[in-house]
Amino acid sequence: MRKRTGYIGTAILLGVLMIFFSIYQSPKEVVETAIENVKNASKQNVSWKPEDVATIQSFFSSVNDNLLGKLEVNFREVEIANNQRQVIADFHVVDYKEDHSVSKIYAGNLLFTLQKSAFFHWEIEHVAIGQTINEVKS
Repeated sequence: MRKRTGYIGTAILLGVLMIFFSIYQSPKEVVETAIENVKNASKQNVSWKPEDVATIQSFFSSVNDNLLGKLEVNFREVEIANNQRQVIADFHVVDYKEDHSVSKIYAGNLLFTLQKSAFFHWEIEHVAIGQTINEVKS
């Protein structure tokens, strides 16, 4: 009987954890999804401020207009308070020579401020340009 209760308790705990991880998105994941939605011109986040969407789009436009190559994005999360976070999205493009050595590097970043709106939910409050995409001088 005791063994069966242990199995049931473990199954319930695993079920709760699976539900939590399928619903919860970290601030970093919220920003990743937002950037991907803007990149793909998804209308999924119509509640955003148009200027925030335009700010994100400006980074993709800059890369596309200047034919810079494949854009890569890295994310860093900073805790401001229990219910507020900032995520820095570092954008970079590496341009290669014909011999596959690095020719130029372009980089820029956006700063996302997020507010916790519910136990499992983060919302983007504001997007600011930290640095526009420019060639990195060595």
